[in-house]
Amino acid sequence: MARKRFAAHYVWCREALRLHYVELDGAGRWVGCYPLEAELAATAFYDGVLIPLPQSVQPQDAATLVAHWREWTASLCPGDPVALYQWKGISPTAAKLGTDDGCGNSHIQRL
Repeated sequence: MARKRFAAHYVWCREALRLHYVELDGAGRWVGCYPLEAELAATAFYDGVLIPLPQSVQPQDAATLVAHWREWTASLCPGDPVALYQWKGISPTAAKLGTDDGCGNSHIQRL
């Protein structure tokens, strides 16, 4: 099966990473997170922040996601089933730092 790549302004995976992409195998299992150094064919680009999480984790709101994303992404290993979330409505500064104090106007969506 073909691999799938998802890029964003920021990817929160163990730390806040600017202009990276997440790669999954054709079955949606974790391959890795890499710097986006050039345009890659068949790579979907999303606005905001992408957060890959183990499929068993299902955050209910942005506040829960902010509180736990580091520990959740730290547990990802190659071959693990992954759920990919997009976070919209977060300021670029907060995205860069991996924090958002308000979370009030934020929206998380599973891709």
